[in-house]
Amino acid sequence: MTASVSPDVAVIGGGVVGAACARATALRGLKTVLFEPGPDPAAASPASAGMLAAQIEPDDEALLALAIRGRETYEPLARSLKDTTGVDVGFWRDGIASVGFDEAGVKRLRDMAAWQRQMGLSCRWLEAQEARDLWPALSPDALGALLAAEDGAIDPPLLTRALRADAERLGVKSERQSVTGVVVDGGRVTGVRTVAGTVPTGTVVIAAGAGPPASAACLARSPWSQCEASWPSRPGPRALPPPSFTTTTRMSWPAEARPSSDRRWSAWDSTPG
Repeated sequence: MTASVSPDVAVIGGGVVGAACARATALRGLKTVLFEPGPDPAAASPASAGMLAAQIEPDDEALLALAIRGRETYEPLARSLKDTTGVDVGFWRDGIASVGFDEAGVKRLRDMAAWQRQMGLSCRWLEAQEARDLWPALSPDALGALLAAEDGAIDPPLLTRALRADAERLGVKSERQSVTGVVVDGGRVTGVRTVAGTVPTGTVVIAAGAGPPASAACLARSPWSQCEASWPSRPGPRALPPPSFTTTTRMSWPAEARPSSDRRWSAWDSTPG
């Protein structure tokens, strides 16, 4: 790309976030360039489990509301991408459960279920036998489960592929170049610096993940507006205790029994190390 080409928006990173941002700007009629050096695009997105666990993971009212709003966008997005690109992004919404294996875990999940029902959300507390009736392979150590019937999942690599395809259909130009920095003049972004030269632009979206050196270089050389976080019904960030780890194994399952080879369930252990 030459310096004579001046997009309205430059997006750095071609994973789910970068592709979604590029598609969104193109839908608004903005001339957009997406920089993704390759050879394998979206290094982090394929590693994602793709869980849309809006009612399982957040334990903060503001985060819960945000997560649910995000979850609700996926069904129409999946339909739209299938219509425009022919790619089925693997969206399903059969429910996800969080299983309690000790009294503390059970209390936390029961409280979460009661809290969510008070907010008008669809969820159920399942006693141990009810959970085993639904999932015969469930550990005999399970004491119960919180079932969020409207949670689900999506296939991240397919979603990335569909978003990239739709973005290109809308006119987004993809450049397989590494971005080494953001050009700033007078406190304003004026372009991005690549291995091939400088590309003028007034708006830059950095969606290259947390690890690449290029992201660090971009951040170090760019002016950013200060952001403030809101913590409703909680002490400020400085007063929050450090995260604690337990040896409890937490599991999330779809609301129907599936063999262990099915990718649409996941388990994780919170034991450190």
